[in-house]
Amino acid sequence: MSIAFKGGNNMKKQLLGLAALAGLAVCGTTAQAQTYASSFHIVNASNPAMFGDFNVVINQTGTNFAFTVTPTGGTITDAQNAAFTFFDNTTIGGLTGKLGIDTSAGATHAATNGPYDAIYSGGNTTVTFNQANPAAFFSSQPLTGNVGLTSGTAQRIRVTLSDGGSQTQELVAVPEASSLALLLPGLVPVGIALRRRRAARNN
Repeated sequence: MSIAFKGGNNMKKQLLGLAALAGLAVCGTTAQAQTYASSFHIVNASNPAMFGDFNVVINQTGTNFAFTVTPTGGTITDAQNAAFTFFDNTTIGGLTGKLGIDTSAGATHAATNGPYDAIYSGGNTTVTFNQANPAAFFSSQPLTGNVGLTSGTAQRIRVTLSDGGSQTQELVAVPEASSLALLLPGLVPVGIALRRRRAARNN
C-alpha cells in the first residue's frame, strides 16, 4: 500500500524530515544520562614489577558525575591520585572548551570511609582527588565520589590514575541501548528517503 501526498516530492521530503527530527529529538532527551567507562593499567616507574589494574566507571545524571575507581588486579591496590578534566568540545588546548567544577565535590574510600582531598586546578577545570592519609588505604576497595559541573555539558572526560606510575585516557560516553532504540524512528525515514532516491536514479 502506497500513500499519496498532495504537493508531490516536496511534501514527502518535508514529512520525512519532520519524522527524522522527531526521532532525534526524542533520543536527545536521554543525553543527560550517560556512562563513561574504561580500564587502566598503572606500572610503578621505579619498580616495574609493581603494577595495578583498575576499572573506572562514571555515571552522569545532568551536571552530576558519580565515579567509581575499582582495583581489579596487580600489586598496586589503591590509586593514590585520581584526576578528572572535563571538556565540552573537541578543543583540548587552552581553557576554552573546559568546564567549571563544583568545589563541594568529594570522594571516599570504601575500606575506611576516609576522605580524599580534592585539589582544583587549570582555572577550576580539573579536580584531583589525593589520598588524605595514604597509609590508611591498604585493601583492594573502590574509590567513589561525585563531581558536579557548574556550567555546560561534558562531551569528554580526561582521567588520570597515579600511584608510583600513571596512565591517562580520554573517555567518551558509551551509548545506552535505550538511546539507540529511540534513535531508530528518526533514522528509518531517512533510510527510506535515500532508498527511493537511489531507485529513482536507477530508473
